Amino acid sequence: MIFDITLPHITWDWWLGLTALAVSFAVAGPFVYGLVMTPAKWAAEQGYEAAAKESSWGMQLVFFRTVAGYVAFAATVAMYNWYTVSMAAGIWFWIYMDLPWLATFAYIVYVEDPKTGGCTEKDKDLMKKNLKTMGVKTGMLALAAAVFYCEFYNGTNYVVDSKHGLPAELTMMLGVVKNKFLKGH
Repeated sequence: MIFDITLPHITWDWWLGLTALAVSFAVAGPFVYGLVMTPAKWAAEQGYEAAAKESSWGMQLVFFRTVAGYVAFAATVAMYNWYTVSMAAGIWFWIYMDLPWLATFAYIVYVEDPKTGGCTEKDKDLMKKNLKTMGVKTGMLALAAAVFYCEFYNGTNYVVDSKHGLPAELTMMLGVVKNKFLKGH
């Protein structure tokens, strides 16, 4: 054979984690782009066509860009954790960054009353949509994190570790036990 390509052993938990991170990047990318590059169009797509004409538009732009920076930062640090530590570390970081979003969306959908002036029915509908999107994304990340957690302990045992053999300190003690206590057996 001319080309002998050996692929690394990649397990299904790795593919699940990669899929969860890819979905997270796929959701974050267009969101950040819309908030930074085309904020008026993004606001119009959310149902606020006249947002760019209001006197508070400058402050809204600051808010949009701050949120975009937060999301871009979370994506960058998740990627850095994946690269330097492990995929599980990147996944857990992104879960922690999604929790404030989910809490805010859930509060607006289930607790906030439109009669108080804190939100409108249109806001509640948008937050329901966002809660579904972020819920699915964070759910995929949580599933991947749970699988990584279970796989970490899979096949390990303190005395007989089927993945790595006995730890060095137990290997030494095994010889002592066999020689002193089990000699006659």
